[in-house]
Parts: sequence; C-alpha cells; structure tokens
Amino acid sequence: TPIAYTTSSYANYVSVRDYFNAPSHVAVIDIGERVTDIGFVTGSLFLYHYSFPTGIYSLYNSIAAPLTAGSIDEAKSLLELFRKGKLNTQETEKIRTAIALFGTTWQEEFRKTLHSSGVKTGFPQGLFIVGDTRFGSFFTEVIEKDPLIYHVKSTQKPITTFITDELYKQYLYSIDCYRDWE
Repeated sequence: TPIAYTTSSYANYVSVRDYFNAPSHVAVIDIGERVTDIGFVTGSLFLYHYSFPTGIYSLYNSIAAPLTAGSIDEAKSLLELFRKGKLNTQETEKIRTAIALFGTTWQEEFRKTLHSSGVKTGFPQGLFIVGDTRFGSFFTEVIEKDPLIYHVKSTQKPITTFITDELYKQYLYSIDCYRDWE
C-alpha cells in the first residue's frame, strides 16, 4: 500500500489556486503555534517544502521569559492588553522589546529558508500567509519590509496576501446556499 501525506502548505496552496487568481509562482507561508511551514510552488508543481521551529509560541515565550514564573497564558494576556493599549509604559516597552526580538528571530529563520530553498526561478510573485489573524499585519510587515526580499531575491515586489476566513466567505456562502436549494 502506498503511503501518501500532505502538508498544510500544500493544502493551503490548493485553496489559493482554486479560489483566487494566484500567480504561477507562489510561496505559501503557514505560521503555526510552534512551527512555520513554507511551500514553494511553480506552475502548479509543489517544488519545495521547508519548516523552521519558530511560530506564535516563540512570541509568547519571548514575553514570558523575563517574567518571574511567567506562563504562556500570562504572556497571551499581556499581549492582548498590549494590543488594546491597556498596559503602563514600562510593561508596554517590555512587550515591544519581546515583539522586536521575536520578529528578528522569525525574519532570520525566514531568510535562511529563502537562502537555502534553492529556488532557481526567482522569488515568488505571490506570498500567501496563513496564521492567527491577530498577527496578520505583523507578519505581512516583517516580510514586506525585508530588504533581502526586494533587493536580492526579487525583481518586482510580490503580492502579499494574508489568508483569512473572510476571503473564503463568498465561496462558503455559495456552497451553503447550494445545499439549501437541494
């Protein structure tokens, strides 16, 4: 019996290909809790898949590390309070520092992946990012402002899209309506 498997990057690519007018050369970046997966697609061939052990929990750990007996739950709470602007100046600076450290770490891992990917056809025309929507603008900004992407790997700026449920809503709605008609 043959063994088959798929990755979340490939599954997300199929969705992007089927529901959006995706360019022929794309990267799908799936930022999970503990791991980031990146899949490179050219034409309709899934050429490469890479993973690195930096996900959202790395951010929580960056926040929790300086705390005395800090936990992931406490880090999540502090991050939410930070997002809402409800922390004092000192705590806000601690969270900003942790976010900057995490962003640098994630960006370095992302760069290593790009460097080692061996993608000979140039940098992808489209970047599709999947992850916790609360961090969508953060990751989009980290990628879009990375000088390596635009000055070393790319001749033109790739289109960056953070995939959310809202983007699929019209398709899911049409499927639900179709079921109601039968």
